[in-house]
Amino acid sequence: MLGFLTAASPDARRALVAASGGWLLNAFDVMLYAMVLSELIAAFGMSLGTAGQIGSLTLLASAAGGIVFGLVADRLGRTRALALSVTIYAAFTAACGFS
Repeated sequence: MLGFLTAASPDARRALVAASGGWLLNAFDVMLYAMVLSELIAAFGMSLGTAGQIGSLTLLASAAGGIVFGLVADRLGRTRALALSVTIYAAFTAACGFS
C-alpha cells in the first residue's frame, strides 16, 4: 500500500514530510478557528454573519496562498517556495501570539 515510500529517494521522503507538516499546520489553524468560534462571538460581540465572513476569508486566503505559492514554486522551485511559505506562516503565527 505504501510501496511508493520505499521506492522514493531520501530527498523525496523528506519533502513529503515537510509538505505534510505544512498541510498539518494549515489544517490545525482552520480547525482551531472552528473550535474557538463560540468563545470569539461571546468575547467580541460578533454577529453570526461576521463570524461566517471571517471563516470564509480564512478559506479564501488559503486558496489564494495556494495559487500564489504554486506560481512561486514554478519560478523559484518547490523547496524555496515551501521554505518561504513556512517562514511567512511562522511569522504571522508569532504575531498572533503577541496580539
